[in-house]
Amino acid sequence: MPVRCESSGIDGQTTGSSAKMNPHISIAIPLHNEEACVSELLSRLESAMEPLPDCEFVFVLDGCTDRTLPLLLEAQKREKRIRVFELSRNFGLSAAVHACLELSRGDVSVIMDGDLQDPPELIPKLVAKLEEGYDVVFVRREARQESLGMRIMFRLFYTIQHRVADIEIPMQAGNYSCLSRKAKDEILGLSEANRFFPGLRSWIGLPSAEVLCDRKARFAGQRKQSFRRLVHYAMDGIYNFSSLPLKFSFFIGVLGLLFGFAMICNVLFQKFVTHEAILGWTSTVICISLFSGAQLVSVGILGSYIKRIYDEVRQRPLYVVRRRWE
Repeated sequence: MPVRCESSGIDGQTTGSSAKMNPHISIAIPLHNEEACVSELLSRLESAMEPLPDCEFVFVLDGCTDRTLPLLLEAQKREKRIRVFELSRNFGLSAAVHACLELSRGDVSVIMDGDLQDPPELIPKLVAKLEEGYDVVFVRREARQESLGMRIMFRLFYTIQHRVADIEIPMQAGNYSCLSRKAKDEILGLSEANRFFPGLRSWIGLPSAEVLCDRKARFAGQRKQSFRRLVHYAMDGIYNFSSLPLKFSFFIGVLGLLFGFAMICNVLFQKFVTHEAILGWTSTVICISLFSGAQLVSVGILGSYIKRIYDEVRQRPLYVVRRRWE
């Protein structure tokens, strides 16, 4: 497992391990430029966790460049359960979620987004469900208050993933979930570099349950995940849990051979049976375009798998902690 690096704090901040007793529940939240949501998020977290005071709030700042960090440090002066970790740059959602799991100390870990599309008020229900004997309790979205384009994209992704994955990954289930200590340790023990958290959560195969919830619109601000990063995250969800893209390349090759054989039969039929003139220009261009496209698609699919192999061989740490406040 790649080892993360931690640098010394600055401005007199402490960077060593905390001597506090481990809390029962860790609410771990990755944040990227969410200054518009921080105050409301903290208020709703504190209110939601009032019946469960033995908890901590772990915030992992994934390359924040706005006032998210100052707002959290100001809140930490009155709320001692807040722990803040600043990553050295933006490592992406997958790495930030992994950091949340590694840096949380509770026997129960709750992973959620910080834009309040995941309602904090649901946390006590997730914890209560976990205590029924499950190791994983995830939230499945019944409806989304997002743009039509985003709803179509998410529906398409989950449909494709559900059909091609080698394991059963629940549809419409994102990162929002509650994990037992055993489930968290099993996920952290998986050393792969390209991590799709909902898939890893299903892969470990521990007893799980779902809680239904409508996904609200963002409380404030704009969506922080770019279209390119969303596509990359979706590809991790497909490539990491299915070999079907490789089989698809083979299928394209077989179709190409069958098409070529049909073209040969057609040429021979025209030459020796109908004695018609064979027009070569159109058919040649079509064949070249078709087979070139099929080859490039196949090479691209192979390249995606090879790139993932390269990521695993390098064994770089998934993230680097720059500073921490505990």
